[in-house]
Amino acid sequence: MKPEILLWDSDGVLEDSLRISMQNFIDSLKPYVSQFSLPSYQEIFDNYLGATEEEDVVTLAKSKGVSNDNLAKVKREFIKIKKVNLLKIPLFKGIGDVVFYSYDQRIRQALVTGRDKASSYSIWGNKYNLIRKRAVHTYFDYILAGDDYPGKLKAFELVRQRYNVKGENVLVLGDEAKDILCGKKLGFVTSACLWGTFEKDKLLDTKPDFVFDKPKDLLGFLMRP
Repeated sequence: MKPEILLWDSDGVLEDSLRISMQNFIDSLKPYVSQFSLPSYQEIFDNYLGATEEEDVVTLAKSKGVSNDNLAKVKREFIKIKKVNLLKIPLFKGIGDVVFYSYDQRIRQALVTGRDKASSYSIWGNKYNLIRKRAVHTYFDYILAGDDYPGKLKAFELVRQRYNVKGENVLVLGDEAKDILCGKKLGFVTSACLWGTFEKDKLLDTKPDFVFDKPKDLLGFLMRP
């Protein structure tokens, strides 16, 4: 199967953002929560990544016993830390080769992220994340940020409308179970990208069509005759 369209999830597939995002949560809580009560990455991923990170960090702070008087302070601290760390978010090793190869072979690429547009373009345009001296987003012909759509399924539907191709010609690259389930619902071919996932078992339980352990495995798949 040679896909006509690669439908990328950004966070956890293209860029190694989840670990930095979750560390932002932890660092904003440190002045108000004991060391022993600080959450793990897995706890944050499983319970506190929902609507917006600014809302989620307040919910997390409440669950850890932070007083109402300090909730606004936690949120302000989070926003400050997030801004500083935004440009520290890297692409996964080997991802640039996949993006460039696909672009060079005229495989069209769509990119979906739950992050807002402004933050996303800051990451993709960062000089440390350039692919062959070009900003990451310039290799994608359709991009949907979190402020463009209400939920992953709607984003995937917009991608289908944009390209007007059969589902069998679209390959979803996902790191979460919802990526695979939404893709299957629309008849897309699905793949589990394991290099950045925090829910490997749940992801594999969705029975994706393909599983890629590393970006180089995805590249090898795309290069098959």
